[in-house]
Amino acid sequence: MKLLFRFFLPVLLLGIVIPVATMALVQPIAGDLTRVGFLPERAFGWNAPQPPVLGSPGNAASNEAEILVVGDSFSWTGKWQHSAFNRKQRYISYGFGDICADFGAYLQKKGLRPETVVIEVVERMFEQRLLSPCSNSELRPALSNMSAPTLPRRDTNLLTGAFGAKYAIGGALYLARPGPQYRAGNGGGVHVRAVADGCRRFSHSDCDNALFLGDDDNLPSLPLSRFDSPMVAALNAAGIHNIVIVVIPNKTSVYLRSEKQARDADAYLTEFGVRNRVRTVPLNTLFYAFKDRYRDFYFGNDSHLSNEGMIVLGRHLGELLRSQAITSAENGQ
Repeated sequence: MKLLFRFFLPVLLLGIVIPVATMALVQPIAGDLTRVGFLPERAFGWNAPQPPVLGSPGNAASNEAEILVVGDSFSWTGKWQHSAFNRKQRYISYGFGDICADFGAYLQKKGLRPETVVIEVVERMFEQRLLSPCSNSELRPALSNMSAPTLPRRDTNLLTGAFGAKYAIGGALYLARPGPQYRAGNGGGVHVRAVADGCRRFSHSDCDNALFLGDDDNLPSLPLSRFDSPMVAALNAAGIHNIVIVVIPNKTSVYLRSEKQARDADAYLTEFGVRNRVRTVPLNTLFYAFKDRYRDFYFGNDSHLSNEGMIVLGRHLGELLRSQAITSAENGQ
């Protein structure tokens, strides 16, 4: 019996007690940046209340949608769309993919006949999406309708998951040695960087620091000099002339760059719209102000806008799209 006890005690400690205690210390993963960088939710998970938000990537069948939204992970769940469009506006969302020279034929094949196309792209992917030619169009289905909870989603399978041990160890190491650092991983890894007035802008416990995706630095930002867009040409060739381009600023741009850089980025997007004869929605200066107006405008543990950020973005876009529709009607377009 003593021999059996001596055998099972280490197994109990190493296999159950220590992992459970460690996971309780660092908390299960909720954010994409804490997941990629193996960083603790205990340090970077938000603590201030967030509003619940419904996700609705569409309210019409493909062949009935007047508005086509094509976007990346900021649009797949339909969070901002739910705040932007009313029930009378028939819309549907798809994910990238590519929009290429054959887009007109691709729309016919998919049974899509939109009057308006809204292109949403995060800043770091602007050059690849809008300025690079391609030959084969592809759109990917967005996620189904959802109801996002007020609390962040927690991964409950960490102890048995493929990266559970790595996350527990990485989280514990950060708690032992916090502060600015770099963690390698997907998407260019994750930077822990000091943020001015961080505790006014984020609610997580280590609010003097924040998490940023490495690809915000690795991939090109807005070029500020190139304007000819093969994507816009493909949309025009497909018979789409009511085009709205929404560029979501990188989290790094919002929290680490200057107000002048924000203004320069918006000036480029405005000029891009003029030269390509499309409607652009510059957000850099707006988001620069919103980061101080809304705590956790971007989630501290994530590269995406928070629930509140998605609602604010949706309302802003909805007002602009409705004002555009009113102006077009008044001008007989």
